[in-house]
Amino acid sequence: MSFLDFLLSSFFPFFPSLSLSFSLSTLTSFLPFCSISFPFPFSFSFSFFSAFFAFFAFLAALMAFLLAFLVITRSCLKSFS
Repeated sequence: MSFLDFLLSSFFPFFPSLSLSFSLSTLTSFLPFCSISFPFPFSFSFSFFSAFFAFFAFLAALMAFLLAFLVITRSCLKSFS
């Protein structure tokens, strides 16, 4: 298992549970740098660009969650004071 596979499986734990072999040609046509292949023996192969895209999507979701948490906390503190 490479480091990128470990990184993606820790961020998205539902990836190893996929058991069917299929190709995501529609996704890769919209994202030309994202080549995701699901070969038959349950080993997942990700390109560098797809791991890069997934990492920054995770960071964007984390930042959005933290921003929403701070806004909600600030409004709650204002209502109590």
